[in-house]
Amino acid sequence: MIRKNISPRNGWQQKLENSGFLFHTPDGETYWNESVCYELSLKVSNAIEDATNALLEVCHKGVETVLERGWYERLGINSHEAELIQKSWDLDHLSVYGRFDLSWDFKAPPKMLEFNADTPTSLFEASVIQWQWLEEVFPHYDQFNSIHEKLIKRWNEVANKQKKLHFTSLMSHADDISQTEYLRDTAHQAGFQTEFIFIEDLGYDFSRNQYVDLDDRPIEQCFKLYPWEWLSQEQFGKYINLDKTRFVEPAWKRIMSSKAFLPILWELNPGHPNLLPSFFERPTSGKVVEKPFVSREGNQIKIWENGSTKLCTEGFSEDSRSIYQAYHELPCFDGRYPVLGSWVVGESSAGLGIREDSSVVTQSTSHFVPHYLSSRRK
Repeated sequence: MIRKNISPRNGWQQKLENSGFLFHTPDGETYWNESVCYELSLKVSNAIEDATNALLEVCHKGVETVLERGWYERLGINSHEAELIQKSWDLDHLSVYGRFDLSWDFKAPPKMLEFNADTPTSLFEASVIQWQWLEEVFPHYDQFNSIHEKLIKRWNEVANKQKKLHFTSLMSHADDISQTEYLRDTAHQAGFQTEFIFIEDLGYDFSRNQYVDLDDRPIEQCFKLYPWEWLSQEQFGKYINLDKTRFVEPAWKRIMSSKAFLPILWELNPGHPNLLPSFFERPTSGKVVEKPFVSREGNQIKIWENGSTKLCTEGFSEDSRSIYQAYHELPCFDGRYPVLGSWVVGESSAGLGIREDSSVVTQSTSHFVPHYLSSRRK
């Protein structure tokens, strides 16, 4: 894996915007960065793919164990959420996508930092935008990226083609809207009739016991870029009827999205080559990372070493409870620390998006950097 300095394309901003990618430079700060890129060997991409598939299998088995043993309290999940989780599992509601964040120092196998299972972002840039960059900048090379094609195929496995698909996200989040619209487009390409509605505009019809859109039409299938722990606590969250409305991602993904799932995975799979030791209690020695049960964008992360705090990020955390994960050194390229965002679609690995930062904690201000494979296309 090599980090390279390259020249950005002429008019790259307009090219991104023409593709619908409008948040490449939010508030004047760099997010999409094509002045550099990463070159990966086929051996590296294969190792990431293998680790991702192995981790997905471990996570699914972990969900089954949580359900069998009723370990909801350990995960910070309340009884209402637990009912929805069990119901979605019993109804066999399928998942569309997710993103593992991996750390790899190239000395040991890739390690899972966390699984963004419910509302993973940076999908649009990982799928379409960096592929368009590749086609123009490195047209004779390949990329670890089959996300788009697999998403289109997955909708036909997850959803009922006789029904409409609604897509929803927050009104105030431009990047969330962009990603939701992208996923909506993949569903449209899969042959579905789709509608977009802001989460704030969702209605509820008590006579039908069902969510409805602005035209009072029933919402029978809904992709939501909105966390389950938020949706279940909304005014009408207690009336969710999964027999009438199928949500994507399904409620059982809430188990994986809690950081408390990490010590449970380690407890069930001690010594797994792709897992880091993780605990509910802070070890008194060594270097560990403290993570709230529920947090996003690197908020409220602390690094401890032998009982002393070495780093603490700012931001809001929704949960005062934390877990502790063994610190794993990220590789450093020219003073930047890359995290490998390994995407899954359905039941398998689908591609890679790399975000890097001058800090060892990846946050909302981190840069997305495209990549290509060193082997030429056949």
